[in-house]
Amino acid sequence: MEGNSLEENKNLQEEKRDTPSAPEKKKKNKTKEKPSKGRAAVLIILGLLTVVTGISYYVLVVREDVPKVIYRREEKVREIVKENITIYLPDENGEGLITKQVEVVVGDKPEDRVINILEAIKENLSYVITYTDEGGKLVEIPFLKSEVQPLDIYVDGSDLYLNMNYHFRDNMKVISQEIYIIYSIVNTLTEDGRYKRVKFLINNKEVEQLNFYKLSDFYERNLEI
Repeated sequence: MEGNSLEENKNLQEEKRDTPSAPEKKKKNKTKEKPSKGRAAVLIILGLLTVVTGISYYVLVVREDVPKVIYRREEKVREIVKENITIYLPDENGEGLITKQVEVVVGDKPEDRVINILEAIKENLSYVITYTDEGGKLVEIPFLKSEVQPLDIYVDGSDLYLNMNYHFRDNMKVISQEIYIIYSIVNTLTEDGRYKRVKFLINNKEVEQLNFYKLSDFYERNLEI
């Protein structure tokens, strides 16, 4: 009997050593249930891809009210239109007017064409004149200063009104200079027949006289100058 008891006690002790304790079992179970970081990242990426794919499919395929592009405006490069015209210029000897062919930009509006023609006249009057000032000193000045500009341009049928700035009057120093500049502008702007007469204003006002010639009346084409 005693021998059997010893043997049973021995077997019980061996079973206790082989059977893990409760905390050890819990610890081992926790280790098995915890997923790896790499696996978690893969699952997150797959989930995001699924969401994005679903949204894209809904927008592109399922929805029928998505507006479709049927017209797209294309920016067009503005074409610059130029025109060959005849301008009248005083000759360098001050003996009359001569003609010259130049190319000017037409512009979108009639007044743009007039402005560009006036600029062409100024650009081609590159020489200077000499006059005696009030103190008796000889002075050289441009035949037509670059500061001379139209403030406004009006058209009434075949009549053209040029509202010039004050430099237009200040520019005139001798009588021949004044008459040649007036008819250089008038003859050039009436060359193609769209205007018959030209009237000059100074700073929005009608004036009786420039420095030597009347400005109260219209000027018409005169090829005898």
